Amino acid sequence: TACDALDNKVPAHRQIALQSLLGEALAKLTKGILSANMSGGVSAQIDALTPYEEALRATSSEDLSAYERAVHKRRINQLARDDVPEDLAERFATSRLVAIAPLISSLSEDANCTPAEAIGAYLTVGDALSVDRLRHVAVQALLDLPHWDRLALRGLIRELELLQAETAVLALAAPSIEAWLEAVRSSRDTLIADLKKYTASKPSFAQFALATDSLRSFVKSQP
Repeated sequence: TACDALDNKVPAHRQIALQSLLGEALAKLTKGILSANMSGGVSAQIDALTPYEEALRATSSEDLSAYERAVHKRRINQLARDDVPEDLAERFATSRLVAIAPLISSLSEDANCTPAEAIGAYLTVGDALSVDRLRHVAVQALLDLPHWDRLALRGLIRELELLQAETAVLALAAPSIEAWLEAVRSSRDTLIADLKKYTASKPSFAQFALATDSLRSFVKSQP
């Protein structure tokens, strides 16, 4: 594999980290497929996701929000410092994005839009509502939490993705995403203030739960 080809070329801990990254992405993709209740066998389900996977792979760093782009480039730079070729580093970093293919598929069906439109809406509302930042902070916090809190927080991270997708569907139903964001400006400002309050300093699981509840309430309040 591409990772095995790095033997004696990059530090062993970096190869292990890359394998772990791919394993997490594969686990997330598998869980997404199983949760999507798609028809047909596994092969048919994977084939059905191909257009979404291809659209996600075609998403460049310039298509990401400023925050997501900074995180993406930070990962690539970290890999490059350990002599991982830039094109390979880009592929590994993109694996996290490809893992949401089942989610984008469901979003696209619910909003009756193309894969590219679904991806664009998902990324735009994630940035506008600071959900991308919240998810990143939550993922980073997993390392320091006790076992049961870690398991529960993984569930919240999944819910944050689903709520972000649900919000994207609402935005796509408006004349434009920009128009929708303007229409919800007041409640959006309140949500962002809540998320900042709950994730200040070193947030606990309870704070992430409160932040998720704020996003949940925001989504439910929309007509």
